[in-house]
Amino acid sequence: MEREEALRASPASPRGATPAPYAGRDLEPPGTSALAKRSGAPCRAKRGPLLDASPAPCPTQSGPLKGIAPMRPISLVMDADGVFVDFVGGVLDALEEMSGERMAPEELPDWQIFDRIEARFPGQKKALRDRVVVPGFCESLRPTPGAEEALSRLRAMEEKGKIELLIATSPWDTSPTWMYERTKWFEKRGLHRHQIIHTAVKHPIRADVFVDDKPEHIAAWQKANGGGAYLWDTPHNQEGSTQVRDSKDRTLDLSYDVRHPRLRSWDDFFSLLKATTGVVG
Repeated sequence: MEREEALRASPASPRGATPAPYAGRDLEPPGTSALAKRSGAPCRAKRGPLLDASPAPCPTQSGPLKGIAPMRPISLVMDADGVFVDFVGGVLDALEEMSGERMAPEELPDWQIFDRIEARFPGQKKALRDRVVVPGFCESLRPTPGAEEALSRLRAMEEKGKIELLIATSPWDTSPTWMYERTKWFEKRGLHRHQIIHTAVKHPIRADVFVDDKPEHIAAWQKANGGGAYLWDTPHNQEGSTQVRDSKDRTLDLSYDVRHPRLRSWDDFFSLLKATTGVVG
């Protein structure tokens, strides 16, 4: 009898409606993301690789959001050398200092820069590789053209909650100070040390946008994540190979087209960001 009175007292659900088991409770459905709690959107947490720079996407946030602030920051994972840091320029400066010889970056059309230099100036490969590991070399590298202005712009976008930026950079394994110096390089330009990831295996890191100057990294990231990878154009990536090492040091053969769309300037990058995500900096 008491149960029947309770049922009569409760409002009836519309025919065919799904009951809301969490209504009236201080609980969220399993998998509800922090973004859903902030925005009210029915997002669900996304399970994936350990390194995940991108929050769970919402169905309502597909494509550019014209005139509307993004519901969550756009996650960017970007390379350091070639994009922000002029590693090749530092190597060529060291070559000139040690031997008096100078090569132009355009004379190094692929990733084998030390072999190319050795073919032109025998005996310099070992000397240059020894120079790279000397403490102070990494931190002394110059920014690429426009990189410092771009970092300032990206930091301003991050402070406004528009983006979340991570730097994924391959360390020089035989240098005892490389990772420390690379972190200091970015700290001097306003980034926090926790934004720097030192790894040569980048494809497990999920993000909305991935930028790198190495064709093999682009191929591996795109294969693992399905899109959003962009090649930063440099003289040394005009001829791409198709092999990349995975996290277990195995060689993976990946097809890669060196005609893949390239970012040739910071204007290209910020235009791409606006066109694909709606974020304007």
